[in-house]
Amino acid sequence: MWTNRDEFSRLRHKWYTENYKDQNAEEIVKIMTEYRKGNNDMKLKMLQGETDEVLEAFTDEVNDVIQHKDLFIAFGNKAMQARHWK
Repeated sequence: MWTNRDEFSRLRHKWYTENYKDQNAEEIVKIMTEYRKGNNDMKLKMLQGETDEVLEAFTDEVNDVIQHKDLFIAFGNKAMQARHWK
């Protein structure tokens, strides 16, 4: 889980700081969804009533990013031109 969290943090930084034109928005959304599914799967494997602070924090981080998936898709639209950005 720590490796996943570290990798997600690195990817999130890349998504937020690199030029959107150089990124694949559909792939970003796919990755976000995979992390959310993975976290949900881990939660299901836990015993009833059992919680994990790291997993909860990681899930919150993923959810904070995934709530903006529509923006990633819009900004990553290949039809966006310089005039749209202005």
